[in-house]
Amino acid sequence: MAGKETADVRGALSALSQTGCDERSASESGGREATCAEASSTVPEAVRRLKKMLVREYVGATVDMGEGMVEEGMKEPSVSDVQIRLMILSRPELRQEFVDASFDSTGDMWRVEHIFTKAADSLENILIESLFDLNEKQMKEFSSGRRTYRIVAVASAGCGKTFVFTRVAPLKWARNEMWTSFDLVIARKLRNREVREATDICALLGVGERGVFKDEERKSIDDFVREQAHRVCLVLDGLDEIRLGDCSGFVKDIVNGSNVKGLRLVVTSRPCVELLSLSEKKQFDRRVELVGFRQEDVEEYIGKVLRSVDEASILVEAVRQDQHLASMMATPFLAMQMCKMFHCRNGMLPKCLSDIFDMMIIQVAERNTGESYKSWNEISPAVQALILDLGNFAFNMLTQRRLIFTDTDLQMRAITGEAKALGLLVLADSSSRDDSRLWMFSHLTLQESLAARYVAVKKAATPARIVRLVELLGPETNHLRTFWMLLTAQLDKENAECLINGLLTRKKSIDGQGAAVNDENEE
Repeated sequence: MAGKETADVRGALSALSQTGCDERSASESGGREATCAEASSTVPEAVRRLKKMLVREYVGATVDMGEGMVEEGMKEPSVSDVQIRLMILSRPELRQEFVDASFDSTGDMWRVEHIFTKAADSLENILIESLFDLNEKQMKEFSSGRRTYRIVAVASAGCGKTFVFTRVAPLKWARNEMWTSFDLVIARKLRNREVREATDICALLGVGERGVFKDEERKSIDDFVREQAHRVCLVLDGLDEIRLGDCSGFVKDIVNGSNVKGLRLVVTSRPCVELLSLSEKKQFDRRVELVGFRQEDVEEYIGKVLRSVDEASILVEAVRQDQHLASMMATPFLAMQMCKMFHCRNGMLPKCLSDIFDMMIIQVAERNTGESYKSWNEISPAVQALILDLGNFAFNMLTQRRLIFTDTDLQMRAITGEAKALGLLVLADSSSRDDSRLWMFSHLTLQESLAARYVAVKKAATPARIVRLVELLGPETNHLRTFWMLLTAQLDKENAECLINGLLTRKKSIDGQGAAVNDENEE
């Protein structure tokens, strides 16, 4: 692995001696905005040095196969080893949607196949390589540098938006495989305090985090980005994880396009109220949605993650024969967890969605106690209590629409050191100081699954409580899809039906209000 990565880095760095775009790539894409002559003659040395640092970082990146819970025997592969194309749909507008739930015989698998079919038929499926291709009219509007070209990329939790835009896209750019008109492609996470509180270009781009740059070099980078902004792509990941109001005025201005005009900007998010509000203000020029793997992508992914050909063949055949497995494998995060379960649990496969999250919890408990468990009920009461404490905390944070937490938040909810030691909570901000650390669950879907377990075990015992729960979180149904799915799985039949009916009633009520508003606008 190390030798291969070194060769990849050498190959990528050797491309930097070239112009960054060739005649063939320039002629094939209508979106090329910088000529080869321009690219080779106007890039300052400080920018070139920053680019080399980025290339090394992107080409050498690895994948955490367990989102903080890597098992022995499954090495962390490089991004280049497991990159798989995702379906990206171009949406003319964003709407908060709630799809009618239908359940299979196990009671907890939302059928999503028809969503993929309908989406593929009615919406444009685009390639990430062509995300920034502009038509002639757009070229005139954006190539002048007077306007920032803003793209919002939306996906439900686990569909791969962070992986695609902070790992795969930068890797392909670093290898000169796409977006070759950009001199810099920089992906930053909004959850990092240094990102959302940035007050200048170099701080926002993380220049100081990647090496020592003198004041004149920082000024050179700043001037280049301002003067040649259309040659810089900035990815801001995780709008749903923060409140835009917590960002500096500089970052807000970057997002709304009023500062550093001409940038090529990508903002990623799960569907959330703030994102919809921004979209209604027409702040984004393109809206895309990541919807997961196609069947052929699933099979390729299995082959890349499971190194054994025989092991991969068995899992591929199992997925071909079981529509429920195929549906779950369409979500990249679930596909990763299923490969891990299959490999580490001697060929075990989930019967339904909740089995995947149950197994994640079981693996945490096993690592904590050194014992072996087959189900939640076998886990020691002490560890169960710690997990339910985290579930209580997860649920309360969801009700506040919060995905990032402080030490004070944990102390107020009596989250002990033992609970934190389970590994389900991780530092959200690598730059956090000891006196003001920020935390998050190791994956956003894990927060929803822990919250669902807590509610099912401790709170949702009656239909009346179910109704109150829907009223409390109902407006966030799309945002919390995993929560509703897993909660339904853990309720008895009467309460599950009450929950489904409550959600659908809520949907009709919201749809009715939306129709009334549209009627008023038409009048």
